[in-house]
Order: sequence, then structure tokens, then C-alpha cells
Amino acid sequence: MLRQRWQASAERQRLPHDPVLLERIVAVSSLAVADGETDGERETEAARRLRLVPDLADEPEWLTRAFARWQHAELTGKGYLRSLQPLRLAERLGAKVIAAFPDIAPRLLDVDVGGDGDGDGDGDGDGDGPGIPQASTDQARQILNVLHVLQLTAGSDGWRADGTSEPSAQQRAREALDAALRDHARPLVRLVKQVAATDQDQSARAIGTSLACALNSTLRKESAQEVAAQVLGELDLACPDVLLELATAVAEHAVQHYRQGGGAPAQDHREELARALQRWSLYLASSGLRIQAHEIAGQAVDMYHALHQFSPSEEHEFALAEALKDLADRLVDVGRFEDADLCARDSIRRLEPLFQRNPSRGNAFGLVKSLCTLATATHRIGRQREALQAATEACELIERLPHAQESDEHAPDEIQGMRAFALRGLAWQLGASGRVDHAVARASESVEIYEALRERCPGLWKRDIAEALSILGVQHAARQEWDESVERHTEALNRHYNALEREYREAVRPQHALALGRLAEAHLGRARARPAESRQEDLLEALEHVEQALEQYEGMREEDRWANRIHEAWTNCLEAEVLLALDATGRPQRAAPATRQTCGRAEAAARRALTLYDELDVRAWRLRFNRARAQEVLAQSYGGRGRPRAKVLRAHEQARYAFARLDAEEPGRAEAELHDIEDTIESLRQTGPPAQARAQTAVNRSGKRRKRHQPKPGLRGRQGRQGAAGRRRHR
Repeated sequence: MLRQRWQASAERQRLPHDPVLLERIVAVSSLAVADGETDGERETEAARRLRLVPDLADEPEWLTRAFARWQHAELTGKGYLRSLQPLRLAERLGAKVIAAFPDIAPRLLDVDVGGDGDGDGDGDGDGDGPGIPQASTDQARQILNVLHVLQLTAGSDGWRADGTSEPSAQQRAREALDAALRDHARPLVRLVKQVAATDQDQSARAIGTSLACALNSTLRKESAQEVAAQVLGELDLACPDVLLELATAVAEHAVQHYRQGGGAPAQDHREELARALQRWSLYLASSGLRIQAHEIAGQAVDMYHALHQFSPSEEHEFALAEALKDLADRLVDVGRFEDADLCARDSIRRLEPLFQRNPSRGNAFGLVKSLCTLATATHRIGRQREALQAATEACELIERLPHAQESDEHAPDEIQGMRAFALRGLAWQLGASGRVDHAVARASESVEIYEALRERCPGLWKRDIAEALSILGVQHAARQEWDESVERHTEALNRHYNALEREYREAVRPQHALALGRLAEAHLGRARARPAESRQEDLLEALEHVEQALEQYEGMREEDRWANRIHEAWTNCLEAEVLLALDATGRPQRAAPATRQTCGRAEAAARRALTLYDELDVRAWRLRFNRARAQEVLAQSYGGRGRPRAKVLRAHEQARYAFARLDAEEPGRAEAELHDIEDTIESLRQTGPPAQARAQTAVNRSGKRRKRHQPKPGLRGRQGRQGAAGRRRHR
């Protein structure tokens, strides 16, 4: 039916109407992409694409233009070259044409992005043939069409339906596409990286997913591993989020390729395997698979250790130090901070002599990253002075480096990104050490650098700028600049974390939950700074965000939740504080049962926080401060619920004792909290806890006399032996 309609339409326009020719034109139109700013440019591009049809390769231009106009009018869809509907039928037509003319497949994939175009490294591929659009987004859409055809052919059994030994058309198309993909794998990855960095459309994610699917299921095992080994070096260590699925699949198959030998000499084979393991660990960690990433990082360190012992060299020493730094990062991710501290120090011990002998930018970057990892680890185990020292050294080192030159191996954006990373880490450590003004300045500078980087590459730096904004919001809160803090946290959530959570879920869930808690804390702080009659709105916002944060913790993987127990405990304590503040704001208008219910929720949240803190190693000063704060909140909830006066005083005394020890260790840092709780204790001793109305006694409306509960017959003998105590226990 379709062929007859096409024939009739072409005959009316006095065009050649051979059904085979028209079918091939429709197939190429469904695979190729042609676009431009004007109708004339689009028609010209469409005519060039139709040169892929073998019957039109040597025909005059007026004929290809006429067929371009014909298919544009005959088919429906977007673009000048339009696809046959439904798409499944278009893909089958495309597979049929590629099976008949295998040379069409490489011509459709012959892109040239920063290389030779044909992927063989000889520089002979120009990537400007008739089958290739000019714009990178159009090239990406065309490649996606071809990959869809490859996925379609994956379901073929390989043989014709009539039982002969000849391969089927789909099998021949699959072999042609397999060979074309192997030959053009590198330029394809370069193209998808370019599209992902510019964030021009969603084709980068679709291509990455299709390529990952091709590696995992469509291509043969040996072919997939060979392609992965070829393109692994094209992927960046800091891979764009939209390409994480592709990067993880490439690294995994590359590891399998090198473990099976890969045809490389023994020494090169071990080096490539160690490099592939290191990259696989990085991509797994970015994807949220932190436990598996930690295991792979340990394997990479073991491989580099063996290489360095077998053949000591500066290159192997540097690679081992980088692997140790990555392992320290993975240990931080899973909550093993002391082990992370040891690995980071081992990495620095190896990098410092290398940098002294050769102060190159690469050695400097390695040392800066290791110092930042050490700062994070030492901060989490309570050695704040060492953390600040390491972060300061990292920032000073990056500032001493000369400006980027055209001949540098590191791109200017990479250098600026490393500077913003060091400033962000220093800002956090300055704030944790009480130097809030300096922390705000460093965090603001880091945000400005990341914003400039994102303007040039909108598809990159999303997680980095979100973290920098969150840290800046925390420092504004430390200066009690509540409006600025709420604004920064809201920007981090609405512009970045909410979208990242929808797309990557577990990969960013710990950071998202922490950002929600920080925004709730900012709203609570702003509410406390306002008059009592203006607090309700901020307190309700704080309660909403803290409940969302707790839902995020409940939805985490078990290992992620275990690694983030500190933050979950802090969030539970924050929920209790918000509930108590809401209760204090609306207490005159609320009935006593509602007040007790709110305080009961606060008490339960504070108890959850204390339970989590009791499971942790509370040697760190900040951790013990947070636990003392949770104890104080629990004491306040006791008072709100009308607990006995002695119990309320005892809970406050426990919190006062904890704050007194903290103030003795770090004079001045907990002084305000200590004075506040001492004033509260003095007030309680003079007046007692706030009076709460008793609940109304239940009334027996039926008027019937309740019968005393009689023990069960099977228990009478034992109750007789146990006496009155036994009877009371079973009443």
C-alpha cells in the first residue's frame, strides 16, 4: 500500500518511480538528518544526504533536489529529511538497505570531532562526506538513528527463515553496523562528549545510553571489549553526568578485555588494566555505586603497587599516589574516615618528593587533590587544625602555579576548575574553624568561578556548583545572614539538586538530603531572628524541608545510609528543634493534647538522634557538640510534655555537663550554649517546668461496672505458687 502510494506520487511529479528506488530513498531519509537556517539550506543538505542512495550517487543535482522535496512532502515529522512512521518500520527499511549496501553504515557514522574522522588515527578521515551533517547536534541525531537500527538487528538469529545456511538481511546489517561502529568508535565518543558539554539537547544522553546498550547486549562480547579498550582514553576522568552510563560500561568492558590479555605485552597489559580499574572506580562512585567503587579502587591500588615494585619509576610512583588518593575518596564515601586519612597521607608522602623534583602542573594537581582529600578525612575524625592546614596548603599551592599557556597539557577550564575545588574545600574548613568571614569570601569566589565555567560548558560542573552554593549558604548562616543563606540553599536545590535527584537518584541522594537539611536550618534561623508573630511561615517551610530530608535518608541504600549516619542524626535533631519552635509559637492558641503531641514528636526525633550518635565514634569535637545539642533538645521536649520536674532537670544537667566539657576543650566555641542552658536550669529550679493541663479522664458512658480481669485457667496454678506478684503481672 505504501509503495503504491509512493509510486503514484512520484509519477505525478514526473520523477522516476521505481519502487525499489523509492524504498531506498525513504530508508536513507529515515536514517540521515538534514537541517539549516533557511529552506534552501535544508533542501541542499537533504540533497547531499540522498547521495548515499547508490542509485542517485552519480545523478544530476536537480534530481536529488527533486527527490528531497518529494520525501519532504510525502512523509511527516521533524526536519527536512523525514522519517517513515512508525519508527519500527523505518528501522527495518534502514536495516534492509544497509544489508544490501554495507558501505552506507560507515558513511553515516563518519564524523570528525577533534581527530581524523575515521577513528584509525592516520589522519585521513575528513568527516565531511555527503552523509554527514555540519552541526554537531545534527550529527548526534543521525548517529542515534543508526544505533536504533543496530539495536533492532540484535534480535536476529543470524539465518534466513527458509532454513538455508545463508545469513539473513538483519544479520548482514548487524555485521556492517558492528564493523562501522568499531572503526568510528573514537570520533563518536568525542562527538557525544562535545554535545554533552554544550548541553544543547538531550541527544547526548540518548546516544550514551544506546552506546552502553550496544556494549552490554548488542555487540558480541569480544567486539564490545575491543571497542571499549579503544575509547576508554577518550573519556574524561570527570565525566559529564549524562555520559556516566556509557563511561561505566566502557570501563567495565575494558577491564574484562585487559584481564583476558588483549594481545598486549605483559607490562603494558598490567598498566592498562590498572588504569581501567581506576577509571571504573571513579565512574561507579559518580553513579552512586560506592561499595563496588571502593572494592575496584582497592584492586587498582594493588595493581599499581605490583607495577611499582616490578618496575620502579616516577610515572608508576605518581600513578600509585593517584590511586591511593582515589581509594581515600572512596573510603570517605563509605564512612571509613580513619582509613581514608591513612591513604591520603600515603599519597601525599609519595607526591611531595615528585613535586619537589619536577614542579609540573600535573604533579601539582595530584598534590592539591590529595591535600583536599586529607582535609576532608581529618575534619570528619575531629582533627580540625590539621584539616585547615591541609586545605590551606592546597589553596596556596594552586595559587602559586603560573597562568595557563597554550602549550599546557591541562585546558584552562581544568585549571580554573581545580582552583574552584580548592577554594571550596578551604571555605568549608575555615567555617568549621570559626573563621566565617574568610570562609564567605572563599566560597563566593568558588561559586563565581564555577558560574563562569558553566557559561562556557553548560553541561558540566552541575554537582560542583551545587556543592559550592550549599557551602556558601552554610557560611552565611554562621554569620546569621539568614536571607542570604536561604537564597543560596534554595538556588542550590531548585537549580541543581532537584533535577539531579530526578535523573541520578542514589548518585546524589546524600548531597541532596544534606542540602534539604541545611535549607531547613536556614529557615529555622530566620524564624528565630524575627518577631514571634512572623515566625510561622519560616517554621512551616523548615518542617517541610526537614521531613523531605528524612525521607531521602530512608530511601537511601543501606550502605549509603550507614555512611551518612552523622548527617541523619543532625537532621533528626533539627526536626526536633523545628517542632519545639512551632509548639512555642502556637502554644497560646492550641489545646493541651495537641501541644503534647507536638512535643512527643520532638522527643521521638531527639531520641532517634541520640541513638544514632551513640552508635558513632564521638571523639570529634563537632560531633560531641551536636550530640550535646540533641540532649538539650530532648530535655526541652520533656518540659513541653509535662514530664516530672526531676526528670526535666536531670536531662538539662546532662546537656550542661556535655557543653561544659566542650567549652573546656575549645574555650569560647560552646560558651553561648553553656550560658543558655545554665539560665534554663536556674529558671527550672525556681519555677519548675511549664505547666501542662492533664488529659480529660475517660468516661464509661455505658454506666456498666467494669469487672475485674480474671486470669486465664491455665495460669491459676502458677499464680497460686507465685502469689500476689504473679497475679498483678497478669492483670
